[in-house]
Amino acid sequence: LSLARQEFRLHIFDRSGAIHSLGHSLHRAADLFTRVIYTLTFGSPDVLGFDPTFVDPTLSPSILYRPRSAPALQMSRAIYVRETAYTVLRHIYVSHLIRGRGTSSWLVKKGKKHYVVKDYWTHKGRKHTEEQILVKIKGLLGVSQLVEAWTIQTEGADETTDWLRPAFLVGNTEFETRLHRRLLLSPVGDPLVQFHSLQELVSIFIDIVQGE
Repeated sequence: LSLARQEFRLHIFDRSGAIHSLGHSLHRAADLFTRVIYTLTFGSPDVLGFDPTFVDPTLSPSILYRPRSAPALQMSRAIYVRETAYTVLRHIYVSHLIRGRGTSSWLVKKGKKHYVVKDYWTHKGRKHTEEQILVKIKGLLGVSQLVEAWTIQTEGADETTDWLRPAFLVGNTEFETRLHRRLLLSPVGDPLVQFHSLQELVSIFIDIVQGE
C-alpha cells in the first residue's frame, strides 16, 4: 500500500515480478481504502503473504498449516516438509532479491537429528530440476544427500506464482511461472571458518587434497 497526492495504490510483489494498481482517491474511494486498512490490520498472516507452512509464534498465536498427524500445539518456530514439522534452529542463508528463486535455507532438527531445509521458487520451465540432479548423485561422498523433496501445496494445488496472482494475469507472457519447492537435506556440515583447532583445520585441507 502506498499513499501519494491524496491517492492510494496497492502493490503485489512475488517471485515473478511486481503488479501495481491504478491510483484511487482517498476521498472518492474512502470505503475501499477503509476495507484495505481493515484487511492489513486484521487479516490472517497467510492472507497478508506469509508462508503458512512456516510456523512463527511471534506472528500468529495459531498454526496456519497443520496436517491431521501434526501436534496441536507448536511453541517454537517450525517449517513443514509435507506433513512433518521440523524445529528451526537458525537461518543459514537468505536471498535478498524479490524476483527470482528467493532461496532461503534453515538449519532444522527432528528429534536428535539435524537437517538443512532449502526453500526456493524454481522456474517451471526448467528442463532439469535440482531434485533430479540430487537423485542422480545420490551416495556421492562430500555432497549433501536428498532426504525429501516437496512442492508446497495451497488448498490442494501446487503453489505457483500463477496460482497466487489475480486471475486476469494468469498466462500473461510478461511473467514467468515459478513453482514453490522445498528440499530436506542431510548431513549438516559446519563452515570451514568455524574450525575448533589448528589440527582440525589442517586435517580438513588434507582431506581436500586426498579427495576424501
